[in-house]
Amino acid sequence: MIRDLTHLSGSKDEIVFAFYLFPAQTEDGGVIDCVDIYKQPAFGDPLLKNHTIQMRPSDYPEGKVGKASPRSVQQTWQKSGSCPEGTVPIRRTTKNDLMIRPVYPYISGKEYENGILEVAGASVNNRQYYGTTFDVGVWNIDVQSNEFSMAAVFIANNDNWITVGWKADGGHKTGCYNLLCWGFIQVDHTIVLGDFLSSVSTYDGADYYLPLTVYLDRTNNKWWLGIFDVKWVGYWPLHIFSNLNGASRIHWTGQVLNTESGGYHTFTKMGSGHFSSEGYRKAAYFANMYVMDDKNTYQQPYGAKSYASRPGILLKIVSVMEKAKLGKIMLFKVTILTKDGDIIDCVDIYNQPAFGDPLLKNHTIQMRPSDYPKGKVRKASPRPIQQTWQKSGSCPEGTVPIRRTTTSDFIRPMSPYINGKDNQNAIIEGAGASANNGPYYGSIFDVGVWNVEVQSNEFSMAAVFITNNDNWITVGWKIMQSQFGDNQTRLFTYWTADGGHKTGCYDLLCWGFIQVDHTIVLGDTLSPVSTYGGADYYVQLEVFLDHTNNEWWLGYDDKWLGYWPLNIFSNLNSASWIHWTGQVLNTASGGHHTFTQMGSGHFPSEGYRKAAYFRNMYVLDDKNTYQQPYGAKSYATRPGCYGIEDITYDDSDNGNHFFYGGPGVGITCP
Repeated sequence: MIRDLTHLSGSKDEIVFAFYLFPAQTEDGGVIDCVDIYKQPAFGDPLLKNHTIQMRPSDYPEGKVGKASPRSVQQTWQKSGSCPEGTVPIRRTTKNDLMIRPVYPYISGKEYENGILEVAGASVNNRQYYGTTFDVGVWNIDVQSNEFSMAAVFIANNDNWITVGWKADGGHKTGCYNLLCWGFIQVDHTIVLGDFLSSVSTYDGADYYLPLTVYLDRTNNKWWLGIFDVKWVGYWPLHIFSNLNGASRIHWTGQVLNTESGGYHTFTKMGSGHFSSEGYRKAAYFANMYVMDDKNTYQQPYGAKSYASRPGILLKIVSVMEKAKLGKIMLFKVTILTKDGDIIDCVDIYNQPAFGDPLLKNHTIQMRPSDYPKGKVRKASPRPIQQTWQKSGSCPEGTVPIRRTTTSDFIRPMSPYINGKDNQNAIIEGAGASANNGPYYGSIFDVGVWNVEVQSNEFSMAAVFITNNDNWITVGWKIMQSQFGDNQTRLFTYWTADGGHKTGCYDLLCWGFIQVDHTIVLGDTLSPVSTYGGADYYVQLEVFLDHTNNEWWLGYDDKWLGYWPLNIFSNLNSASWIHWTGQVLNTASGGHHTFTQMGSGHFPSEGYRKAAYFRNMYVLDDKNTYQQPYGAKSYATRPGCYGIEDITYDDSDNGNHFFYGGPGVGITCP
């Protein structure tokens, strides 16, 4: 029975909370008040004095329609009664609600007085967003005292965000959970914010999830919250935010507050409490994530990236999911933790970073070139070089493997330059060969792979540059601790359209390169490598312009890795120069030349199996035919430190070739 208590405070206009009250507590001990819709906490805001409540949005987005979960998630209070229309159900505040300021959810890892926020999720931040719709699995797990575990979406712009609750200015003075203060205007009389969900997923059993929607109705300036098919729970008026006319980023994330009691990581669980390797019905998920664009249409979250603040603890492996059931699962199907500490995400091929470029919105990926050059055929090396991650797993077709970004990746590393270039107190030393009788449309070559000593904050590399003025593509191997976090030899690519000033990046750290191969990771380690006087390991690389589709293609041994669309460059319809070169960044620490080595670390005079080489170099002419690079000239910026020999043309397996490199500081290199 529900009892009407509005008479206790006189006329309706005098009542602070005009409500109907359950005479008894709910099953879980909560008390739910059915409050007159115009007497809910939001109307404590003076700006809402004459506000007329809107019961549903004026302009619903196109492209997605919410639907009820096949296993309905109930709230515990619904077993004890219901609230009539014209009221909204509000969980009765407790002493804890009023006296203890809760730890508010933050978007990324944040330190507190006695704890830190651990996170694992995915985010998009490459344009303006006006909402999102998604499904999130619902679980109940072990949580340590004074900590929490959650799964939520953050719609954020600077210090303003909504996370199914609302917040402005970073939670310092404004914002609250649910209806604990003015802000959110509830219109639905069946959902209680802050109440228990009675149906949750069970390990290897029933799967319960919530379809949720948060979006900006720009007709009436309201951020709406929807659930199920679509039940509109209510809205946040736009004026309560200082800067949320749109969102600069959206996060779908699991979070745990870790107090690190006793010096150990908390036992509080995230998600289902099981690693993502266990897959559907065992691991937690976000699925069917879409973002709303400026045309009021839901789109795939192209360019979204996954992250984890403690990947060794919170995220290991995400198993292959069934698309028909779960759609886009965190934007990747498989995640692999490699033996050398890298994390490789197997990302849906249409969700890779390149699709953050608006020009690629309707792009259809091409899996191989349309018009292959004449005169040379790539083949696999007789001694194949593996990548370390391949020993730990593989990515399925339909995905591309992407090395997970780290803090070092976000500290913009030095762009590779073609010739010696001053960089404050450092200079790039080069030794190689160049051809400048173009135009050229590509190059194919072999490069020996080595691992050498590299000083901290410096690099050593061997690469080709396909260049025209300030536009270039660079491909090869590189050792750089400050960029990669170790001194391993790694495959890398780089592109720029303005000399590295504002455009371009390494590998897949930004839009640009479209990868199509599911077996090779750009930025991952190469193993094994050549040894002095011992085994010779090399890779065959190719970069050429497919004129039919205007794409610069990258080949690796007998594989096509992907391509750079021609339209990302300002002037690379052909190359005026091609350079095959070794390079070292020399910081001249202590006033001496660096001891960072180039090539094999030995001078070119020592020859095959001891000195590094480029060989079988060919350039692509305007007839789409590979030719010898006649007229190419060798050069060295500091020949006493890093040497070079002239190009030799012969009919052996080495073809045209040169040896290069050196040890750095020494008798001839003070």
